[in-house]
Amino acid sequence: MLFGDTVKTSALFQNTISSFFLKRARTVKYCAVFAVYVLCAIGAWGTEYTWTDGVTDSNWKNVNNWGGSGYPGTGDTAIFTGNTEVTVVLDADITISTIKTGTGGANKVTIDTKGHTLTTTNFTVNAGATGSYNTTTVITGNGKLTVSGTATVSSGAEMNVNAANFSGTVTNNGTITCGDGAVTFGETTNSGGITCSTTTTVFNGAVTVSAGGTITGTEGTVTFGGNVTNDGEINGSSGKITFSGTYGSSTATETTPAKLTASSGNTNFSSDADFSYTTFTANSGTVVFNSSADAELTLTTNEQPFNNVTLPDTGTTSVLKVNGTFHINGTLTTGTNR
Repeated sequence: MLFGDTVKTSALFQNTISSFFLKRARTVKYCAVFAVYVLCAIGAWGTEYTWTDGVTDSNWKNVNNWGGSGYPGTGDTAIFTGNTEVTVVLDADITISTIKTGTGGANKVTIDTKGHTLTTTNFTVNAGATGSYNTTTVITGNGKLTVSGTATVSSGAEMNVNAANFSGTVTNNGTITCGDGAVTFGETTNSGGITCSTTTTVFNGAVTVSAGGTITGTEGTVTFGGNVTNDGEINGSSGKITFSGTYGSSTATETTPAKLTASSGNTNFSSDADFSYTTFTANSGTVVFNSSADAELTLTTNEQPFNNVTLPDTGTTSVLKVNGTFHINGTLTTGTNR
């Protein structure tokens, strides 16, 4: 009996020891997995760096300009705050998560790219508080700004860019002024003012111009790649304007119509255009209705007079259907298949 009890006790002791170490192993495993999740979360959130403006230079990668603990890189946020005027110089290509200017005070921030590329997921220009400086963010220096996510310009704030690609969504309640570089916008909602580039401006997504909002062309080309809903004002100036998607209004009425001023050069429509609640100004230019082959393009007018109108030859039969009266004060030019 004593021997049997000893065997049973030994087996029980072994089972207890095995269970103990098994639980410890599982605990270590779970702690390791939890640690990985925490590290991933920290990496996803990144670090917020606030510009403090060092005394030696204005370089982005100088840690002393960001408080001495580092500089914003991949996954991080760069913040410019206070009633200040600063110039930041890119001393390398920079990729970060978010840029915020005008936070906690009206400031002017000039980012000199020095030929480098500044890439961020989000860019927010806040109006800040009333201060000694205009709340303006300027991107200059022959480089390029790329914003892949959300770009927001608040009411009362300004953003000046040269070459830029806003491939995500753009919400402008302030002022965006494009320089002489190529600028691309994604889906855009505009209740402020956008002045297009003197070379090339492309709106790849749908564009909504709210009442009070304006988009102003220059001598450059402006292309609306998606559908345009205009309840504000679009001015063509002297460059070429192309509406690849449909044109129309949403909240405009007969008493509060939208405004569309054609270019003094060419204004092209490739899809249906509804001018029912649009005051159209011909601006001595030529309007081209260029539907795709074997397609019908519908123009809905509201007694608007056109200057010169061209219906180009697409190679096969295409139709322009007009709802309303089609006034042409200048020359009508048609292709052989129109």
